Amino acid sequence: MSPRYLYALSVLRSLVVLVVLNAADRPSWADDDPDPLPGRPNLRKNLYSVVKRFDFDERKLGNFEDLPKHWFRLAGPGLPAYNDGRFDEDIGQGAAPSFRLNIRGGKSVGYEYRGPDVPVRPESDYLIVAHIRADDLRFTQAFVAAYLVDRFGTRIAGSDRVSRLVPATEDSRGAASQTPAPASPPTEAGSDTARERKRWERVELLVEGDYGDARALRLQLWIMQRNEWVTDPLDAVDPIRRQDAKASAWFDDIGIYRLPRARLRLTNPAALVHAGRPESFVLTVYNETRQQLDAELVVTDRHGVERHRQRVGVPAFAREPLRTPVPPLPPGFYHARLRLLAPRSPEVERDREPARDDSAVGPSAPADPNDPPSETDEWILQRDLGFAVLPRLASPGLATPDLGVDLGTWRRGRPRALRELLTTLHCGAIKIGVPMIGALDSDEKQAYFRQISELIRMLAQSGIESTGVILSPSAAAGHDDATSTLKMVQGDSTWSQRFNPTLASIGGLLSTWQLGDEALELSADQAWSTKEIRRVSDELSRFVTLPKVVVPTSVFDVPAEQYPAEFAAPARGGLSADSLPGERPAWSRDNIRSILVPARLHSRSLASQLAFLAAADAPEFWLRVVPADAARVGRAARLADLARRIVVGKAIGADRIFVPPPFELTTEAGGVTWMPNEDFIPLRTLFRLLAGKTAEAAIVLKAADRTTPGADDDVGIAFVFRELTESCIVLWTWRERADGLETRLYVGDDASAIDLWGRPIALRTTAGRAVIPLSSTPIILSSVSAPLVLLEASFRIEPRFVELPQTKQDPVLTLRNHYDERLKGTVTIIPPPNWAVVPEKLDFALAPGQLLEQALQLTVPSRQSNSGDRALTAHVTLAGPEERTLEFRVPLILGLRELEIAAEFRWDRDTLIIEHSLRNRSQVPVSFDGHCAAEGRAYQQRAFINVAPGRVVTKTYRFAAARDLIGSGVRLGVVELGAGRRRFEEVYKISE
Repeated sequence: MSPRYLYALSVLRSLVVLVVLNAADRPSWADDDPDPLPGRPNLRKNLYSVVKRFDFDERKLGNFEDLPKHWFRLAGPGLPAYNDGRFDEDIGQGAAPSFRLNIRGGKSVGYEYRGPDVPVRPESDYLIVAHIRADDLRFTQAFVAAYLVDRFGTRIAGSDRVSRLVPATEDSRGAASQTPAPASPPTEAGSDTARERKRWERVELLVEGDYGDARALRLQLWIMQRNEWVTDPLDAVDPIRRQDAKASAWFDDIGIYRLPRARLRLTNPAALVHAGRPESFVLTVYNETRQQLDAELVVTDRHGVERHRQRVGVPAFAREPLRTPVPPLPPGFYHARLRLLAPRSPEVERDREPARDDSAVGPSAPADPNDPPSETDEWILQRDLGFAVLPRLASPGLATPDLGVDLGTWRRGRPRALRELLTTLHCGAIKIGVPMIGALDSDEKQAYFRQISELIRMLAQSGIESTGVILSPSAAAGHDDATSTLKMVQGDSTWSQRFNPTLASIGGLLSTWQLGDEALELSADQAWSTKEIRRVSDELSRFVTLPKVVVPTSVFDVPAEQYPAEFAAPARGGLSADSLPGERPAWSRDNIRSILVPARLHSRSLASQLAFLAAADAPEFWLRVVPADAARVGRAARLADLARRIVVGKAIGADRIFVPPPFELTTEAGGVTWMPNEDFIPLRTLFRLLAGKTAEAAIVLKAADRTTPGADDDVGIAFVFRELTESCIVLWTWRERADGLETRLYVGDDASAIDLWGRPIALRTTAGRAVIPLSSTPIILSSVSAPLVLLEASFRIEPRFVELPQTKQDPVLTLRNHYDERLKGTVTIIPPPNWAVVPEKLDFALAPGQLLEQALQLTVPSRQSNSGDRALTAHVTLAGPEERTLEFRVPLILGLRELEIAAEFRWDRDTLIIEHSLRNRSQVPVSFDGHCAAEGRAYQQRAFINVAPGRVVTKTYRFAAARDLIGSGVRLGVVELGAGRRRFEEVYKISE
């Protein structure tokens, strides 16, 4: 086998691995629509060194061959000789010729440039800009790749870069491309040149100069069959591997540019600024030009408001990093932007290197519509970095695995920076997607899994537990039609051969493995069966001691034993709650359930949807929370919903809750950098205050103002979380608009409140209760007295419904001691006016955990006023273990069981109109005689005859010239006809 053949084979393998493992990694400026922008930099010799430009117009240079000079076809498995490349004298990007690659019978084709005229200098970045036109591509995609070699021509591991993949454009499918075509210079509408330009797509890739031994760059052009990196989904004797038998792609106007190098980072590698710990921006600018440049640093907050601006000069050929302190900023998320600027000058403009079409070829500069380019400055490079200034929070305890982050497929990045992000977040567990790619037969594959091993060990030292998520190669690459892990096990007889090399590499580091990503597994037609789980578990046992298996499940799934015999597992594709025939889900207690909570499930429904998990025999379960789409609901609503899901999940007893990472891996700052996003501070606040705590109670909140109509309605909810030494309350309202809405709670003397951003919220005290403003976004109260809060939550007088005409009622007062000591005190009950209660006062002494139950005898007057107070007021005076007086108001409801009686009043000039309604909530028809009496007016009667179940009947009373009744009372009542003779009467006060 020839060395050239082995060389081409190693390159193909490395590219396939790069497409699979780094599918999401590309420079931030490689947008799908990199249109030229006003104020973009010119391609000048002293700013952008044009290393090499390929316009393929080589006839004038004496090349009359079919191939461009120094381009070699790559050979090897999957690269047959009948696929070739050649000049195309008729088609070009702007002007012919171009370089055309052809597939004539399937497989792939690739060409590499090995000329001696593409040298590289360490510590310089190289931008490659190319234009591709792809025709007849259905199962293939065209792209540009590049890598670095040392002085011996040996490829440098890790230097490979791949552009975005270009599918077929509009002329081959009769429809628009999936990716917008780049903008073109003004051309006559409908001309052949205009139509031709629409068929070309611009791609870019950045090769960073992070390799000191790099000496030259190798450029490759490819048309690759998609099945080179997609796992066969089916196990068949002759598996169908869909390929394009005939396809072409044209490449033209390829430019390689050496850029001034710029990097933006913080001295903290995770881009975090801790309270009381100074940090600095590090501006690494290698000015390889002959003139002085300027580096401008601008800091804005998350609302786009500028907070800091600084400009420093960068001398010619400067290479020393610049440091500037982070300015004093309040806690929050910020955005730092570094721009490398050069002054415009006519002399420099005349030094421009000629280019056939600078508007179509040159590097594009980012632009901010709110910050137009200066008249005297020219943008060269821009680097962007998000960072978080952290609020000071109470010192947390040890991180616990009940709150974690799902990292998704590992995309590389610095493990130490990631560890800093996770430990600062107070995260106790992670999930990491691990692709099962078979033999680790390349340096890239081995380096990839070495980095995962380093990360897992590093996190274990920090007390963070890791779970590996088994992924097929196509799932790891994020393809739309990716193969699920279940289908890989079901349909591929060689699945264990894909698993074994990976498990042999890192299996000993992970004791817990999940069977695929939740969303992808739940889109399959079938659920994991006990047999298939056992097959994978047995395979894991070869490499892992006592492995734990996590099975993805939908929040809409219920245990098999709760299904009727004629039904089975829920439908999986649409995450539906409907039952369909099929195999029942495996709910073995030996397996952990990872339950996907989709964005469309409202957090208010989550507790009831998972109520079955409170059963004693329920398996260990985790929640995987999917946030709502910020573009659809807004950023504030998305954050509020995500926080509520976490809190409700903790309250229902989830063993672990996983959320998407509040940070990202980016190249926007130059190089590969971890940086936090806007979710980081809110999630840090929740994680630090909730980790390790258990829910003790859920309290339904009432409005602080009890004088307004509907004041006794539920306005929100509060969850009490407690551990040995610290307790907190998380509360919110379900109302979207909560302007001025407040609630009152007994929380102790030391309680303080913060929002999710760690900002303090002022509390005021009224009659011993804290008055707390409510919002749809959770508010957190820390340092609360949990026994006092739980004592208030345990106080009840039930039933609160008083049925008339019975005048004797027997409600029961209950109160529980949540202190660790004996609770002593007195309860004094004050009834409404003209009511009577026995006993009015009772003493109690309760042991820890003991419940007080006292029956009350309540005497109710036969005739009630609708405007009067109908609440029992209880004064609880504590004598020990602390001295405190508490007041509880218990509203009573008067009426007839299974009936709703209401009245509405309105004026028609001077005529008073009263609408008296009766709703029958019983199972049988009812008949009542209604009446209305006003002072000095005739007594009026109406009949409610045979009101059917569920029906509402309304009767109307009219009083002419009734303005003199304002301020007086009107009696409204009903009396049952027949044997029951139930009656109900209320007095309403007439107002304007």
